[in-house]
Amino acid sequence: MSITTVAPVYDLKVRADYLTVGVGQKRHDHLTEGTDRLAPGFYCDAASVEEFVVLGDQLAKQQGRRVKAQSYVLSFSPDELDVNNEDDLRRVGDLGFLLAKRMHPHSPCLVVVHNDSKGGAGHAHVTVLNHDYATGKALRDYRVHWQVKRANDELMADEGMQVLAHEPKQPGSEWQARRGEMPAFEQQLGDALTDALADASSTDFDGFIAACAARDVEVVWQSHEVKSNGRRGKQQGDAAVGITYKTRDLPGEDGKPGRLRRRKASALSSDFTHECITAALDGKQRGAVTLVPAVTEVESALATQAPAIDLASEVLSVLGRSAVAKPQLAGTPARAAVSRLRVRSILLSRLEGVLMQGLFLSLPGWTRRCAMIGIRALQHRGDLAYQLQGHSYQWDAADLGEQYTASAVSELASEISELRNAAPADANELPIPQLMELLDEIDDDNTRLPRRRKRETPVKLTPARERHLSTQRGDRSYGG
Repeated sequence: MSITTVAPVYDLKVRADYLTVGVGQKRHDHLTEGTDRLAPGFYCDAASVEEFVVLGDQLAKQQGRRVKAQSYVLSFSPDELDVNNEDDLRRVGDLGFLLAKRMHPHSPCLVVVHNDSKGGAGHAHVTVLNHDYATGKALRDYRVHWQVKRANDELMADEGMQVLAHEPKQPGSEWQARRGEMPAFEQQLGDALTDALADASSTDFDGFIAACAARDVEVVWQSHEVKSNGRRGKQQGDAAVGITYKTRDLPGEDGKPGRLRRRKASALSSDFTHECITAALDGKQRGAVTLVPAVTEVESALATQAPAIDLASEVLSVLGRSAVAKPQLAGTPARAAVSRLRVRSILLSRLEGVLMQGLFLSLPGWTRRCAMIGIRALQHRGDLAYQLQGHSYQWDAADLGEQYTASAVSELASEISELRNAAPADANELPIPQLMELLDEIDDDNTRLPRRRKRETPVKLTPARERHLSTQRGDRSYGG
C-alpha cells in the first residue's frame, strides 16, 4: 500500500538540495564523497535538476507567485516494494511519475526516489511546478490531501498495487466548522483548548483544567441556577456550569507580553462548554474520543485516516519512524500510530498559522512566535527541529516541509521585512495574504490617480522691483 502527503514549495533550490544530497551530516558526507541520494527511478522534465530549478524560478517570477511548486511524497510499504531491489525502486519512480501526470498533465515535474529512510520504505518525492501550460495559470487542484489520496488510490488500483484501507471520516465538530471565521486570538485559544482536551492526561475535568494550565490557559468555572426554562435544554431550577477561559494575547511589535484576555465558552463554540467537555471526557474513558483536534483541511484528512491494527507498523515505517511503541503503549500499536499522526497534524497546522501570520522579521523572531503557541523550535543537525509542547515526538524541519527550514524561514523573514516597511503603519499586524492584497490595492490606486498639473503662479514682485519696472529700467534688481 502507498501513502501520500502534499505541501507547497517556496524555495526550489533548497528543495532540490535536500532531494539530491540531503541535510546535516548526510549532506556533508555526500558532498565530501561526490555522491547523491538519487536512487533508480529518477525522472526530470528538464535537462537537469538545476535547469528544473531555474525554470521554476522564472515561471514564478514572471507570474508573481510565491508558491513555486507543489511537493508530493509517495511512500510504499517495504512488504510491497523492496528498497534493496533496483527494479522495485524504478517501479516507485514510475508510479510517482504516473501520479504527477494524472494530477497535472500539463505541468513540468521532477521525480526523485529515495531508499535511505530510517523506516526502510522506498518513496518518491514528486515536485510539480506551479504552472499549467494549458491554461497559463497556477495549479488549482490536488493541493489538499484528500484529493491527492483519491487520485493515488485510483492509480494504485489501475496498476494492480495495494490500496490502503481507512475508516470512515468522523463528523467534524462545531469548532472545526467555525474556526476559519474566528479572529486570531480566538483561533489561538480554541486550538489550545482542543489540544488540551486531546491530551492523554485529560481523563476528567480536573485533568482538563491541568492540561489547559500547561498551555497557559486559565479555566474559570462557576455553577449557577437556571432562571428560565428552555435555555440550552435546561429547565428553571436546574444547575448549570458556566466556563470562562483566560489567556494572554500575542505580544505586540515592541516585544511586550500580550494583554490578558478572556472568552466565554459559549462565545467560542459549544464544544468548549461544560456539558460538551464532560461528554467528551466520558467518551475518552470509554475509548471513543468525540472531539478531534481542529486542524486545516490537509492535516485533518491525514489525521482521520486511522490505520487498522495490523497495519500500524507499516504506517509508522512509511512515515520514516521507528515502529516500536513506548512501553506504556505496548499492545496498542494502532493507538500509538494515530497519536503520532494527530500530533504531527496539529504541529503542521500551528506552523502554517505562524507562517501565514508573518509576524516575524528574523529567524529568532520565528522561534519566539513558535514558542508563543506551544512549539519548540530547536537547533538540530545544523537546521531546525520542531516539537509540540507536552509531547515527546520531534520532527526535522525538512520532514515537515522545506518552508520550515532555517534558510527558508530566514529568506521569508527578509521578504516580510520589506513588505512591512512598504505597508502603512496601521497594517503591521495584518497576515501576509491580506498585507499583500493591501499593497496591491495601493499600487493600483497610485497608477489610477491622474497626474496633478503644476500650478503656475505669477512671481510676487517686491516693491523695489515694481518701481524699477514702472520706470522702464528693465527687469533688474534694486541696486543692480
